Amino acid sequence: MKPPVSAAQLNNRLKLRYLAFLVSVDEERSISRAAERFAISQPAATKLLREIEDLVGARLFERSRYHVAPTASGQIALNTARRILSEVRQLGEELKALSGGETGRVKIGSLISASTTLLPLSLGRLAERFPRITASISETTEDVLLPALAVGDLDVVLGRLPARRDPKFRMRLLYREEFCIVARPDHPIFSSGGDLARRLSDQNWVLPPVTTMTRVETEQTLIAAGLGAPRVVAESSAVMVNLRLVQSADVLSAMPLTLARTYAAMGTLAMVEGGPEFPKSQIGIVTRAEADLTPAARHFIAAVEEVAAELG
Repeated sequence: MKPPVSAAQLNNRLKLRYLAFLVSVDEERSISRAAERFAISQPAATKLLREIEDLVGARLFERSRYHVAPTASGQIALNTARRILSEVRQLGEELKALSGGETGRVKIGSLISASTTLLPLSLGRLAERFPRITASISETTEDVLLPALAVGDLDVVLGRLPARRDPKFRMRLLYREEFCIVARPDHPIFSSGGDLARRLSDQNWVLPPVTTMTRVETEQTLIAAGLGAPRVVAESSAVMVNLRLVQSADVLSAMPLTLARTYAAMGTLAMVEGGPEFPKSQIGIVTRAEADLTPAARHFIAAVEEVAAELG
């Protein structure tokens, strides 16, 4: 392995094609499949990877007959490559927006706490004002969305703010949201007599995965109330899946109070009154600290802030 080149030489010799190839190798976990994506032969791909490693002076991937995985140096290079490629895509979007009027794309990550009210209302307002802006939405958990935001695959994440502050992100609190326990209207918990706490401690639950703040705070709230950890029979970060499970089975769940009231008014869910009080969650916007937002993302955030002010 050659010694690494200087920063000035790296600036002159590093190509976007090199970065895109590194990302392809990581995504495919195969040099041959990355070669297919680049329409080159496998020997050419192997040579290209060696050229990149010689350029940076470090082995970026461990290779075996059946396995390709990034080294510690490779992971650093991949993080930088994804960030640079994202900035290049953003440049194209901003130039397109300038040349074609208010157009563009905003890439949004949404947590369950925003998916039910804040996000749809904000998207509606954005569409009314800027119908040529396209919103791309990913709804999953924060352990997936925040890394995607960090490398530029997303412009903004909406929902419950992380408990731990990270210097990579800029966070803005919009409002605080109450959570409550819900069940289907004919759930046995509403007809059973006796102590509510004892009945709650003997129920099945459907909750988001353990990596989410909703799951953590639900478990902490129940344990602090002396009910013990919930007996979780299904884990899901999909809002509609959780709703259908609660509506069709004898299970409990925790959800934002605004959403619970909406479904209670329709008669499809009921709130379990008298249960433990959940701490109010901080709902807000997360963006990258060291990145400029595209015009489309700025317009979307402006719509979010207006809707949040009305909800709050």
